[in-house]
Amino acid sequence: MTDRQIGWGFVGTSGWVGGRFAPAVRAAGHRVVGGFGSSAGASAAFAERFAATPYRDLGEMLADDAVEAVWIASPTALHPEHARAVAAAGKPMLLEKPVAATATAARQLAADLAGTPALVATGFQHRFNPAVAAVAETLAKGQLGTLCSLVIQHSMAGPAAPAAWRADPASGGWAIADLGAHLLDIAASLLPGARFWAARLSSPGRGLPVDDESWVLLADGEATVVIRAATGAAGPASYIEAAGSEGWVRAAGFWTGTSRVTDSAGRDEELPATDLYAAQTAAFSDAVAGGPWAGATLGDGVRVSEIAGAAWDFTRERAAAVR
Repeated sequence: MTDRQIGWGFVGTSGWVGGRFAPAVRAAGHRVVGGFGSSAGASAAFAERFAATPYRDLGEMLADDAVEAVWIASPTALHPEHARAVAAAGKPMLLEKPVAATATAARQLAADLAGTPALVATGFQHRFNPAVAAVAETLAKGQLGTLCSLVIQHSMAGPAAPAAWRADPASGGWAIADLGAHLLDIAASLLPGARFWAARLSSPGRGLPVDDESWVLLADGEATVVIRAATGAAGPASYIEAAGSEGWVRAAGFWTGTSRVTDSAGRDEELPATDLYAAQTAAFSDAVAGGPWAGATLGDGVRVSEIAGAAWDFTRERAAAVR
């Protein structure tokens, strides 16, 4: 872990930035230098809360040498524009998921940033989740025999409606782009060979033009991967469950960084609570200081955007076919 405090700047100053991201920087032992929000008032309120600088625009923030790392947490459709500006300034960036609103835009962003010398990472904090690591270790040891299925799910009742920009179908969706993006990345990290098979995105809870119920089916050889993300249902609690020809493993309640892991060999263990955002921030700051980066890359973010795009395409094609 680096002994040097890294100075962080934020693109976006409300919501998760003020509630979790900026506090995670402090929890990891680093500095909140400032932020640029959607309005002068939002930037000022953020700056007052964190004793930071309220930048008038992104250019002003990027010109500040005290900003050594940038966390991009603007609406999804703005991610490519902001990421290109940060890359042009030569600053390392942690780009929130989804990296773009469409697979095409995500691939173009990756192509445009391919020669960027500074670190470009995607904000998938569950790469630092002990529960995910426990399942990965079980799979790597071959304890389950031939893998038959992997199920990853997280559900919550959610607010009455998403933020205005998320309610626009052009944003990339709600459940699949919010909770679901993390679940898709967990699946991809556990089974890199998994490929899209089928999906259904719908809104039974609210009748929205975007999804509040997302089911995605992947295949890895003969193994089936089921991913469910819901922002319109009250449960059940999050879990990861892998089953094979010789055993199974289950990580229950993993979403918040703590979990109970059980398996067919008799394991029954409560994992210690982990601040996933602080763990990700600490790892990224170490990488900025010259260490290796063990988190998600931009390429990982592109892959999730491609799966989400395929899920939307499949859903629309099936809906058209049954009319």
